[in-house]
Amino acid sequence: MQHPYAVLESEYAAYLAHLSVTPSKTGAIDAAAKRILRPENMDVYQAAVEGTQIPAAFIGVLELRESNCDPTRALGRATAGTASPSTCRAAKGRSNPASTR
Repeated sequence: MQHPYAVLESEYAAYLAHLSVTPSKTGAIDAAAKRILRPENMDVYQAAVEGTQIPAAFIGVLELRESNCDPTRALGRATAGTASPSTCRAAKGRSNPASTR
């Protein structure tokens, strides 16, 4: 089932409206924002917006979460339906579903 961003946008906005920043985390938040907002990253995110209609900032946060904005470990490296143990990693302590295919 697909959930287009436009369908989920109001739900995301409601979540964001209730967020608060822990003062001791501001340095880490600033560092993360600087990684996301690098011009070379924003160019990629903006190109993705054109094909997905997902806001660039949201794509940037996803990439930060998935790869720490490392272009050698970018989002979407595997093509749908071709996941392999080398492109699909499981969280520590969990089995990798791709390795059992």
